[in-house]
Amino acid sequence: MKIWICDDAPGFLEEYKKLVLQQAEELCLHAEVRTFASGEEILSYARAGHQADVIFLDILMGELNGIDTAMALREMGVENHIVFITSTPDYAIEGYKAKAFRYILKPIRIDTVRTLLEEILEEGREDSLVVPHGKSSLSVQKEDIVYIERINRKTIIHTQNDEVESAIRLDELEKQLDSRFIRCHKSFIVNFKYCVKLKASEMLLKNGVSVSISRPNAQKTKAAFFAYHKKSIVH
Repeated sequence: MKIWICDDAPGFLEEYKKLVLQQAEELCLHAEVRTFASGEEILSYARAGHQADVIFLDILMGELNGIDTAMALREMGVENHIVFITSTPDYAIEGYKAKAFRYILKPIRIDTVRTLLEEILEEGREDSLVVPHGKSSLSVQKEDIVYIERINRKTIIHTQNDEVESAIRLDELEKQLDSRFIRCHKSFIVNFKYCVKLKASEMLLKNGVSVSISRPNAQKTKAAFFAYHKKSIVH
């Protein structure tokens, strides 16, 4: 989960980052936290094409306050969770105009952060895959999975930007996946979303990777591929 925190008070930024990371770890949630010192800074980062799952915005900031920053993000098409942080509840109505997910008061309580992360996790659980990772577990968004492979008794989940290694077997993963995915080989599961070409014995993916299709799975893979694309057509 990618989390951005924006506040013009440096001390608060570091304190809150530590708190979020601590609670994320306790929830077995892989979190990447980035901090910003102003609304202008976070908007510049978003304009560069970067994305987050959750954005925490302090309302009372310098030239560009949190409300205006949130409205600008929404105008840019940002649809993720925005959480406002402030020392006064006076701006609650304005905050919800920006489709705020939550509105929390300073000083931030540990249980508030934990509850917030749990709510966001629960909301996204249906479209996420939770896999064992070392002594904990990681949550991976299904839509970001390009393909999954089993090699040397390890399972590697290849996403658009990362690789996640796990001990989970493909048979177990397959039960958690929907019709977007196909077990085309005993060692591979592919997300049709990222398949650009289907051949008799292989699938070519958007990232240039070629994944083998075993002979026993060829007919099943072909049928599932065409069913997926037929369902994608809007009449």
